[in-house]
Amino acid sequence: MLRGNKRLFMTKQEYIQSLKKEVEQFHPFLRDRLFAAMQKETAIDSYDYTHGNNEQGADFIVITRDGVTKKEIAVAVIVKSGSITNSLETVERQISQSKTDKKNQDGEDFSVRRFWVITNNTISKNARDYIKDKFKNLNIEFWDYQEVVRLSDLYMGDDWLEPHHSTNTFLQTKRQYFVDMMSRNSLAQNLGEFSLRQTVVERKAEYNSNQQKNDPPKKVNVLECAKKRKMILLEGGFGTLSIKLCHSPPSII
Repeated sequence: MLRGNKRLFMTKQEYIQSLKKEVEQFHPFLRDRLFAAMQKETAIDSYDYTHGNNEQGADFIVITRDGVTKKEIAVAVIVKSGSITNSLETVERQISQSKTDKKNQDGEDFSVRRFWVITNNTISKNARDYIKDKFKNLNIEFWDYQEVVRLSDLYMGDDWLEPHHSTNTFLQTKRQYFVDMMSRNSLAQNLGEFSLRQTVVERKAEYNSNQQKNDPPKKVNVLECAKKRKMILLEGGFGTLSIKLCHSPPSII
């Protein structure tokens, strides 16, 4: 969106590159948004935020599965903010530390078999080649800002950066909550769509005020009847009082 010559909102690239504080900004984006969305879409099984004194080289440990054997694979995630070019000492050290056997929350040993080096900016070709050559026997993938944007689009939807995205998500969640609640309280659960025949029996007293016998009850068409008379339609499940007053013609029926 533009106002004069000034754009009000950042592009996705600009937003990712603006997360310059690695621990305070970029880590939370990965932890709370991207990895959470990937887990929701079952692209990964789980992830642990391991940054800190006990990280042993990895900022995250992600558990995914082999596409063929479906066996669990532990991925060490090394996160950097800013371009990765020639200063690779920290990346090398973290990869080396991540290779060591680790213990999960149950105290069981596991080995890291894959590595993701992620940055919110660019990774030079020389840096990629150097790391690949340094650790020839390791499966290392690189995510630059373009890959982060692509995966964010894939798992969070194209509008993940729009100002209204979080609001829409909140409203959709609340709407589904109320739909589910109404379904649980419904007298006709799990019936799906159904309709009623548009005929009813018009009930009258057997005798009129003159003590004369009335005609027997007869079927009438609901729509035809509603054209001639006012009608009140009550709709809703238990615990609700949703009233719609219908006048002729009854377009909402």
